[in-house]
Amino acid sequence: MNSKTTLLAIMFSFVFTSYSQTNQNKENPQAQKQETQKVPVKTIQVKGLVVSLTTKEPIQMGFVTIVGTNIGTLTDQDGNFVIQAPEGAKRLAFSANGYKAQKADINTKKEMKIKLIPKDK
Repeated sequence: MNSKTTLLAIMFSFVFTSYSQTNQNKENPQAQKQETQKVPVKTIQVKGLVVSLTTKEPIQMGFVTIVGTNIGTLTDQDGNFVIQAPEGAKRLAFSANGYKAQKADINTKKEMKIKLIPKDK
């Protein structure tokens, strides 16, 4: 799957999940009532930097997602990211146009530094 297809798939997933939850609540008022009574999930904050392995330059607008969830964020103009992961989450997935996707174990003790490999390497 190329990076454009991956990007579209991720965007569709976010939109579809939001749309499904909204429609479910409209069709079933009981579900909407139950949703407001959910117990908050404990989260951990994960911070890091995503750079190119070859140029060491920060990667802007790279995708960072928590493996096994639909929770994600984008890197900022300096390649930084901050994401709230559910307690117990183990891995993050990283992707960006022109780079090979990769996964890494979550590290909450220090900021993560992820070096993405260009697709042409």
